[in-house]
Formats: sequence, C-alpha cells, structure tokens
Amino acid sequence: FGEHTWVFRLPNALAGIVTINLAYHIGCYLEKRALGVFWALAMAFTFAPMLYFKLGIIDPIFNLFIFLSIWHWYRITRCESENTRPHWHYLMVGVFLGLAILTKGQAALLIVGLVALIATAYRGRWHDIISTRIFIALLGLTLILGGWILSVYQHLGAQ
Repeated sequence: FGEHTWVFRLPNALAGIVTINLAYHIGCYLEKRALGVFWALAMAFTFAPMLYFKLGIIDPIFNLFIFLSIWHWYRITRCESENTRPHWHYLMVGVFLGLAILTKGQAALLIVGLVALIATAYRGRWHDIISTRIFIALLGLTLILGGWILSVYQHLGAQ
C-alpha cells in the first residue's frame, strides 16, 4: 500500500478491533455478558491500549497472540473430562504461541508458560500438562516456527 502512516498503523488497529471483540465474546462465553461489555469498553477507552493501537509498534499483535494462546489453554483446563477436551485447543495453543514468538521473541514462551503453569496449579489439573496431547501443542508450535525457519533458510541459504 505504499509508505503512508496509516499502512504502519493498520495492523495494530485490526489487532485492537479483534482484541476488543474477543474480550466481549469471552465475557459472553463465560455467561457474563456484562463482564464482556465491561472488558470491551475498558480496553477501548483505556489510555494505554488506545495509544498502542494507534502506534506503529508490534505490541498489540504480540499481546493478541499471547491472549489467544492463554485463552485456549484456559479452555483446555476448563473441560472436565479427557473426552470433552478437543484436540484443536492444544493445537491452537501451539500455533498462537508460535506466532507470538515470531512477533517478539522467546518472552512469549515465558509469559504463556508461566500463566499456564499457574492456572494449571490453581486448578490442580497437572494431567493437562503431563498429557500426551501436549505434543499436539508442540506440533502447532513446530509448524509455525519451522515454516518460518525454512522460509528464511531458503531465502538466505546456509550462511
């Protein structure tokens, strides 16, 4: 689209719109519509997110990917039985974690790992981490990171 200021701000604006919508829908998913409305309004009218959404920095996209990864981990730990826990939640944890790592580095792994560890410990659901399904999350992470590394390797070669 050329070199215009709106081009650099567009990804953050889109990330802001998605994040605010996601906050609302998560509140509704938790069967607390008022909570979703409050989250969405708080994010839309709070100074820091509004400033971030208007700047050309990568943080809103990074935060969105971390938020989505943690949300899918929450969905995993919320399910009562192994049979009601869809495999795709594990896959999405890995995919969004991989995208967050590509966005801003390994800090995403630390943030998501600590939040998942604390949430799992709080709920006492260690079998969610020890489960063989965790390899599905690692597969999603490997697909994202491996695809990027392969693309860079093909472009730059072995240097």
